[in-house]
Amino acid sequence: MQYERLINIVLRAYGQSSRHGLDQETLTLYAEGPYTLYKLTSHFDRRSIFVLAQNQRDVFVSGDAFNSKLIPGDWQVWLQQKALGIAPDTAQAG
Repeated sequence: MQYERLINIVLRAYGQSSRHGLDQETLTLYAEGPYTLYKLTSHFDRRSIFVLAQNQRDVFVSGDAFNSKLIPGDWQVWLQQKALGIAPDTAQAG
């Protein structure tokens, strides 16, 4: 299962985006209950960093060469169910 894909599904449906900085980075953010999803995309090199936090603690980080993290927990079920509710066929594949 690719958590980045599930995060993208949720952020496309509910996320709010804003551009920041001279590098024209876009931050897309969504929060619900104890969960916060965000994705930081650099428009210079088109790379993204994905983060899911639970109770303000990073439990999943991907795309950052210096900080990768995957701490198993309730967030995995929440993310899967949230994505399934938005795009059932897409969230189940893979």
